[in-house]
Amino acid sequence: GEGGDIPHRANILVTEVFDTELIGEGAIATFNHAHKHLLEKDSLVVPTSGTIFAQVVESDVMQKWNRLAPWGTVKPSREIDRCPGAAAVHDLQLSQLRSTDFKEIIPPQPIFNFDFTGRSPIPEDDSSTVTVAAATSGSAEVVFMWWSLDMDPQGSVVLSCAPWWAHPARPPGPDSLPWRDHWMQAAYYLPAPVTVRQGQQLSLVSSHDEFSLWFNLTTPADTKRDSTRPLCDCMLHVTCSRTRVGMLNDTTRHDKYHRVLRRLVTPETVVLSWGDTSMLGLVAATLGAKKVYHVEENVMSREVMDGLVKDNDLKSKVTILDSTNLNEKIRSSVSLVVGEPYFLNTLYPWDVLRWWFLRQQCATASCMPVAATLHCLPMQFDHLHKIRAPLGTISGFKMKAFDKLVQSSSSMSDSDVEVQPLWEYPGVCLSAGQQLMTFDLSASLPEADLETQGSIAITVEGLCHGVALWLDVHLDPETVVSTGPQSPPHPGQRVSWDPYCRQGVYFFLSQLPVTPHSRLDYKATFSPTTSEITFNFGLQK
Repeated sequence: GEGGDIPHRANILVTEVFDTELIGEGAIATFNHAHKHLLEKDSLVVPTSGTIFAQVVESDVMQKWNRLAPWGTVKPSREIDRCPGAAAVHDLQLSQLRSTDFKEIIPPQPIFNFDFTGRSPIPEDDSSTVTVAAATSGSAEVVFMWWSLDMDPQGSVVLSCAPWWAHPARPPGPDSLPWRDHWMQAAYYLPAPVTVRQGQQLSLVSSHDEFSLWFNLTTPADTKRDSTRPLCDCMLHVTCSRTRVGMLNDTTRHDKYHRVLRRLVTPETVVLSWGDTSMLGLVAATLGAKKVYHVEENVMSREVMDGLVKDNDLKSKVTILDSTNLNEKIRSSVSLVVGEPYFLNTLYPWDVLRWWFLRQQCATASCMPVAATLHCLPMQFDHLHKIRAPLGTISGFKMKAFDKLVQSSSSMSDSDVEVQPLWEYPGVCLSAGQQLMTFDLSASLPEADLETQGSIAITVEGLCHGVALWLDVHLDPETVVSTGPQSPPHPGQRVSWDPYCRQGVYFFLSQLPVTPHSRLDYKATFSPTTSEITFNFGLQK
C-alpha cells in the first residue's frame, strides 16, 4: 500500500526459505505472512508445495552418534541409559552411508505435505500418524528424513533431496545425484529402540512446531500414541555434539587408550585427567590407580561425569573438580597426566594442543599422550570445493559481480582453514600424506614460534581444490590415535576419513590443474603464545 515497501499486492511469489528440515528457517511464518499481507488471492507460488518423507531404520552405525556404550568396565550411568536423547536434528549426507550401515524397518513414507499456495494457512504445530507393516524384523531406532518440492501446480517439476537409494530418479549410486550441501538429509533418534517383527503394524507419529520436527513409534500394544518431543535429561546429549558421542563410542579409539593405560597405571599411580567428558580417568580408576583427579570445567558435563562416577562405584577413587580447585597439594601428588585430548570448545583438530599447556601444571609427571603430529594431504574433491569456489556463469547468467562481493567479504571474515566432516565429502588425494610438525607433549612449551616449510611432490594428475589437515596423537611411541584417514591414503584413490572427527581444509579459490611434475609448497607456524597454527600453501606447476 501507499508508503509501504511495495505499492500493491503481488500475484507471483518465488522464494527459497528452506533448510535441511524444510521449515527450520521460518518457512511456515514466511508463507503465511506473504499470503495474508503481500499477495493477491490465487497467486502463483514457486514452489507450490513441499513434502517431508521419513524412513525408519535399525543402525548400529547411527546409534554410535546417539547412545553411549560401555568403555570396558565403565558403564553408562542410569540417567544416560534411560534418557530419550535430544530431538535436535542430525543433518548429514545420508548418501555417504554404506548399504550395510542400516536395515530398513519402515520404507520411506510421506508424513507432511505443506501447501504453499495459501488456500489455507499452514499450521505452526501439527502431527501425523502413518500406520504401516514392518518391512523386516529388527530394532527400530532411527528415522531418516528428507523432503521434496513440487515447483509447479501440476507437480511436473520436482526437486528431491532424497538419498540415492530413495531418489525418484533411481540413480545407480550416490555419485549420480545433484550435489547439495545446504539441503541435506537428516536423522532423528527415537526415544527408545522398538523391537519389531516383519509384518507387524507400526504407527510412526511425526510432529512439528514452527521450526523443527520430532518422531515417535508405537505398536498396537501401546495404549496411546505419544507425540511428546524427546528432551535430554542426562545432560550428555545437551553437552556433547553428535561427533563427540561418536568419538566416545569408537571402539578402535578406546581399545588403544585401554591398552596404553593398562601399561602405565599401577596401584601407586595418582592420575590427573584433563579433558571434557573424558572417560580416561574412570578407566584408570578401574585399572587400579591409587587416586584420580578429573578436571571438568563445564557445569553440565560435570553432572554427566558425576553420574558416571556414582553409578560405577568410583566415588572413593575419583574426584571431579574444576581447575580453580586444582591446588598445589593435588598437583604435587600427581604422577601421571592423561588426556585424549578433547575439549568442548575446540574447533580445529589441533586446538586440542591446549592440553599441552595445561599439562605443564604437573611438568614432572609422566603423561599420555607423549606427542602429536600435524599432517596434510592435497585433495581433489568431488564437490566440497564448491562451497568456496566462484560461481562464474550459472544458467547463462554471469555472476562476476556476485563473486566479487562474496569473495571480498570472505577474505575479510573467513578463516583460511575450515573444518569439515570429510567422510561425508568424497575426494581423491593427489600425493601421499605429509607430516608437517611434531609436538613433544612430554616437554616444556617452546619459548619461540615453531615453524616448518617445504614442498610435497604431486604424484597424480588432477585438479587440486585444497589441502586436508589433521592431527595424530601418539599415546606412546607405538600407539597412535588419528583424526585423519582411517588407513594410509594412496594417490589417485578415495580417502577413508575418521567419521568421528572434523578435519581442517585449506581451500584454493580456483581449480588448479596439477601433474606428477607439480609440487605443493607449504609453511606452517605454531605460536606457543596463542596455541594457534597458521598455514600458507601454494601450488607450483
